[in-house]
Formats: sequence, structure tokens, C-alpha cells
Amino acid sequence: MTATCPVFIVLSDGDMRRALVKKLSALGYQPTPFVNGSDFVQSLSFLPAGVCIVDLDLPDMKGTAVLEDLLSTRRDIPLIMTSSTADMRTVVQVIKKGADDFIEQPFSDKILLATIEQACSLVPARAERHQEKIRAKNCL
Repeated sequence: MTATCPVFIVLSDGDMRRALVKKLSALGYQPTPFVNGSDFVQSLSFLPAGVCIVDLDLPDMKGTAVLEDLLSTRRDIPLIMTSSTADMRTVVQVIKKGADDFIEQPFSDKILLATIEQACSLVPARAERHQEKIRAKNCL
């Protein structure tokens, strides 16, 4: 288990968000909750590399807009999209837009943890590529 992997939780359901923070903290992860998408997007410039779980339907913006903002600035944060109402077509579109995975709510602990663990395994290589991109940009 990648217990030190930061996990950013952007879920509209407050009870689910709090339960997920509690569960992940107990397992050694570093969860950071966000109440809405705009708070998360505004924080991107100072967050460490980690994994993000984003609700497709947030109160202030669509999860796909969060995905687009994330991909335009931070390629070192794998994104897991989640929803209780998405159909197969929506799931395919989200994956095509760049989400790393999709889990349907309510999700089992086993599926959630396996998905997070898989996404955490992507972080080191992506963080290195992100740093190389920053170094190259600074050299130019």
C-alpha cells in the first residue's frame, strides 16, 4: 500500500466526504477534503502530487470542468471520477477526456482502495515528468 500518497477528495456529499477522510486516514493515506470543485482548482498550484477523487456532479461546477482544469495545469495528479447517476456513455466520455478511472457510488471499500492504490502507483512517474516539464520551461 502507498500509505503516504496524498488523496484529494472533491465530493458533494458531506457525509461521504467525511467518512472517506476518516477511512483513508486510518489506512495511512493523507486525505484532503474539498467542498467544491473551484476550491480544489484554486489549490492546484500548491498541492503536492497525489490522487484526486472528483464527483461528476458538484454544486459549483461539473466534475468534467475540474478534470479539464487539472489536465491543463497538473498532469501529476491522477483523477478518479465518481458518480451515483452516470450511465455507460458518460463514463466512456469521462475516460476519453482524460480521467484515469471511474467508480460508481456507492462504492465498496475493496473497489475504492484498489482504485486509489492503482492511481497512487502512477504518481511517481507522473510527478517526475511534471518536474521535467517545469525544468524545461524554465530553461526556455
